[in-house]
Amino acid sequence: MNVLNYREPFWHTIIENYYTPEEETLIWQEIEFLSVGDKLLAPELTGDPRAENKTGCILKDVYKDLNFSSINKINQKLITQEVIGLLQRNPYSKYLTIDSVNIVSQIQYYLNDGKYNQHQDSSTLSAVCLFYKQPKRFTGGEFMFGDYRVPLKHNTLILFPSCEWHKVEPVKVSEEDILDGFSRYSICQFISI
Repeated sequence: MNVLNYREPFWHTIIENYYTPEEETLIWQEIEFLSVGDKLLAPELTGDPRAENKTGCILKDVYKDLNFSSINKINQKLITQEVIGLLQRNPYSKYLTIDSVNIVSQIQYYLNDGKYNQHQDSSTLSAVCLFYKQPKRFTGGEFMFGDYRVPLKHNTLILFPSCEWHKVEPVKVSEEDILDGFSRYSICQFISI
């Protein structure tokens, strides 16, 4: 993991190579499972008017027992002493050390022209990891805070205060690549106290 803390335009942390190769393998296996059937839902079915041309799910809505979700288990590493120790320069990291932290994990998959309009999250902190099959076969999909374009690449996570307005720019990808899973995934964690 390569941890980069920034003060501008607001305090946030970018973690490159967030997931280990072993964790990535488990994540891809679960994404493949979630992609079959009706587990990844369109925004009109999830009631999210801010999203367009994407599918997604909240893991607790898919699994009766979240212990069956590798992604959910792996995402708990955000509140481990190892990761919290790497985040100490970010003043918001203190929220990760509170015993009553709750993490809700969500997976999103963007279709052609898929985007997420400007919004705030309804949690204390948000962590979003960009994930995609290599080689990258889509364009667009930039993570934006106003004019600030976050330099995210595959397996790069950003941790930020949920109250910051943000959006995802439209993704451009062929229908064939969408079917083969080569578009933009987001692994989101919403941390509430």
